[in-house]
Amino acid sequence: RSEASVPGASHRTQQTFDAIMVATPARTTARLLTPHDGRIAELLPQHSSSAVVVALGFSVIQARGMHIPKGFGFLVPRREAQRVQTPHSSIDNMEAIAQRALLACTFVDQKFPHRAPEGAILLRAFFGGPAAAQLLQEEDDRLMRLAHTALGSIVGKLPEPTIALVRCWPE
Repeated sequence: RSEASVPGASHRTQQTFDAIMVATPARTTARLLTPHDGRIAELLPQHSSSAVVVALGFSVIQARGMHIPKGFGFLVPRREAQRVQTPHSSIDNMEAIAQRALLACTFVDQKFPHRAPEGAILLRAFFGGPAAAQLLQEEDDRLMRLAHTALGSIVGKLPEPTIALVRCWPE
C-alpha cells in the first residue's frame, strides 16, 4: 500500500492506494521513486535501449503489384543483422546501420486486417538494439527512406508508400 498527496487539493490530504502505475522510462522512474524507497532501483531494468518504428502503407492499386508473403511478418535473426558490418559501395553508412538495427517487420494488414483498407498493405518495421540510438538522430523523412530500403532488400522492391509514419522511443 502506498500513500500519496493529491495534487491540486486546497488542503494537503493523503490517500492510500494498492498500486501506482508509473509510465515513464526506467531512469525517470528511478529518479522519481528512489527518494521514497531506496530499494526501487533493484526492481527496475538496469538496461534499456532505443527503438524506432516505421509504418509504410501502400494503396490497393500499389498492393496489386507487390509480393508480400502470407503471414504476420518476420523476425531478423541476430546473426543476420550482425553480418552487415561495413557499408557496401552502393549503400551509405546509415543504411548499413538501419540494416543492423532492423529487428522485425509486421505485415499489419494480415495480422490486424481492420487496421488497413481491404486489399491495401501496411508494413511496420521495428528497429532496435545498440544501432537504434544512431537512427534517433535522423529526421523522419530519412527514417522512412531507410525503412523502405531495409524492407525492400528483404521482401523485394517496394513502391513509394502512400502513407508513412515514424515513432521514436528513446531508451
